[in-house]
Amino acid sequence: GGKKQFWYFILGLLMDPSKKEAIQWTGRGREFVIRYLPTVVTLWSTEQGLLSTLKPDSILRNLRACYKRKVMIPVGIKTNRYAFHTEPSLHLGMTRDELTNFIAQSTSTSPFMEADRGMIPDASIYPTPPPSTAGSEDSF
Repeated sequence: GGKKQFWYFILGLLMDPSKKEAIQWTGRGREFVIRYLPTVVTLWSTEQGLLSTLKPDSILRNLRACYKRKVMIPVGIKTNRYAFHTEPSLHLGMTRDELTNFIAQSTSTSPFMEADRGMIPDASIYPTPPPSTAGSEDSF
């Protein structure tokens, strides 16, 4: 066995209730939010057996590699929100419904998600480009 793949590491953190301060499901499909990047960086460095902690850019590069491999997609990069593009329940030995129930239970009892409840929800966890506004007075 080789080293654990980054996406599987992220999935493991999401399934660990003790890591909710750093990363957790949002309750919107398979979307998750990295709440405290330094903790995720430290945990990934430890997982890789490194003597020194990686830089946050390393995690961001790993996330981009996951986009290219179509494992995850960015949902709100500025807010550190991402979503699994592939169905993660298969890798957890769970059914889709079991994972959906786990996510619902873990997000409904989380004080960290209270602040997100006021956010305007995305129309979809798979964002589509906005319609063209070329020539519009309101375009930037």
